Amino acid sequence: MPKAPSEKQIAEEAQRWWELSKAYHEGIIKYGFASVQSCFLINGGAIIALLTLIGSAGSEIHTYLNDETKLQIANIFFLYASGLVLAVLTHCLAYINFSALAVGAPSPSELKKYEIEGNIDGFSFNKSIIEGSRVLAIIFVLLSVAVFLYASWCASNILITIF
Repeated sequence: MPKAPSEKQIAEEAQRWWELSKAYHEGIIKYGFASVQSCFLINGGAIIALLTLIGSAGSEIHTYLNDETKLQIANIFFLYASGLVLAVLTHCLAYINFSALAVGAPSPSELKKYEIEGNIDGFSFNKSIIEGSRVLAIIFVLLSVAVFLYASWCASNILITIF
């Protein structure tokens, strides 16, 4: 019959799991911010690249572009700008998420009380705000990437017809 773990072993195991959980959460936050920064980079870079291409073509490009093509190019700019707006909104949602976590976080004395009682139901986390902002942030990042891909596809089709 196996020997029951001592309180020290239980405490060490709990500490190990706490550190592992903390590392996972830090990784999730780092990857999340890297994703949002990538959305800023790809959409902003695409706007700059398109402006550079049009600018380097010179004034003669306007003479052989019809109004429909000019409108399509404007729509592409709008799509890339929409990707940037989605990235900004994702940052706003991250702020809301962390604010909801900070407001609901227990004080050290409350945490000790809950540790002793073994009950964490008293924490005042607003789960709907936290989960809602997290899900919306993920959706916005994915939409930002999708908008970038669609705008790039549209841009490539226009560039094929122009050049």
